[in-house]
Amino acid sequence: QYYLGSYFLYYQKSDGSPYLIKAPFRIGLDEKGSVYAETTTEGHPYRSTLLEIRDGILYIHCENQVFDEKENHIFNVGNETHPEILFGISNTITVKQKLAIGLRNVLVKQRQSLTPSTYREREIPLDSLPDQEEEQLMVRYFLSQRVNQLQSRHCCTREVLTASLSDQP
Repeated sequence: QYYLGSYFLYYQKSDGSPYLIKAPFRIGLDEKGSVYAETTTEGHPYRSTLLEIRDGILYIHCENQVFDEKENHIFNVGNETHPEILFGISNTITVKQKLAIGLRNVLVKQRQSLTPSTYREREIPLDSLPDQEEEQLMVRYFLSQRVNQLQSRHCCTREVLTASLSDQP
């Protein structure tokens, strides 16, 4: 219950372009009193199938509500009972190439209630400073990080991997 509320979810676009996505993210109670999370990212609605806290880590397992895809968010919450900003990682797949990808995530708690239907996600350029203080802070944070995403490659044979590395020192 410490984490109930509306947040903005920030992450760098998975295509590697210099933009942050700012999307609504809500952790709430459903009609049965169960905790759930919902968001809309890259135009797709996601809803949690499981939320759990283990050893100071908040795990949120989500499913795409349009097609068969899963997304997992992992946030380091420790023993914080009134967090304003949660830092973590999500993993999913890239839309076009179907590669596993890990993205740096930040949730920033909001005072007003937000849902995916009341706030549409938007892109924030990383190469200029936005007007809003919160967005400025997020741009500065993501620019200060060395890596904001990790991307896998498709499975292959040893020979293919060896050949692909022959150009590197």
